[in-house]
Amino acid sequence: MSWTLLLLVGAALLAGFLGWGAWLLRQGVGGSLQRLALLEAASIPALAEECRRTVRQRLRIDLDPRDPDGTARALDELVLSGRLRGLFKADGYEMRYAEPVGAFLGELVRRHTGGEWVVDDDGPALVIHRPDGVRELRPFPVVLRHHTHGRPGQLHAQVMELVPRA
Repeated sequence: MSWTLLLLVGAALLAGFLGWGAWLLRQGVGGSLQRLALLEAASIPALAEECRRTVRQRLRIDLDPRDPDGTARALDELVLSGRLRGLFKADGYEMRYAEPVGAFLGELVRRHTGGEWVVDDDGPALVIHRPDGVRELRPFPVVLRHHTHGRPGQLHAQVMELVPRA
């Protein structure tokens, strides 16, 4: 009887901690999305350059914007692994990495599609005019979601779906 009770209490504690952790993660992501919505289009090129420079200096990885395939693969792995998160951390803003990394992702796609930045109440979006219609990319939330819920290759596939094949 006591073993059964002990197992039930242990399971309840584990479930409580997991639920609490999920709630904290949602709070961090939600607050970050609100902050990201305040970004201005004029700040995106400098943020993108910060990403490229920092990754090259600290990780010795060159995110070459001329190579969308290789760079999207590298970003996919780096975002999923969480390695970028610590490079751009700021006091009180754990998810700051989404600013420079999202800006770099958006600029990578813009460079190869001729897209243009627009800003609305949800923040910056890259609008891409294609023969099959208008597409929109919101790279900042894409980076956050890929880090928390992404699968290997998913970010790469999103980029390559937008970028015309050479």
